[in-house]
Amino acid sequence: MKTKNKVGSLVNKNVKPTLQRQIIYETLSKLRIHPTAEELYQAIKKDYPAISLATIYNTLDLFEKNKIIITINRNGESTRYDLIEKKHFHLFDEDKNEIVDYYDDELYKLIKTYLNSHKLENYQIQDFNLEIFVNKIKE
Repeated sequence: MKTKNKVGSLVNKNVKPTLQRQIIYETLSKLRIHPTAEELYQAIKKDYPAISLATIYNTLDLFEKNKIIITINRNGESTRYDLIEKKHFHLFDEDKNEIVDYYDDELYKLIKTYLNSHKLENYQIQDFNLEIFVNKIKE
């Protein structure tokens, strides 16, 4: 990811683009495994050994508050982090214990239309996530 793009992405979300934040953002954009904070730390410290795990956690908290990432919590496992680039859903592969991004604009529009037409009394829908649990078909 070009420096200008990552800096712009942070500035657009009112986050000061410090070097550490740029590194964390760039690493999140490259890792498509929905890493834990510890996995992110291990990936970063190879090239930037001075970065601390506390910096990783603090930056992830800041990114979440500013809607740069979302957290994924599942069945008491470690929290995983996902960069918000384009609206998508998650497929949870039970056999491999992995999370796969699933993009489907038509499904997103369908669910959004449905939720908007079926108002929840005393609530306003802000956003939604869909988690789909899958197993690979064995041939």
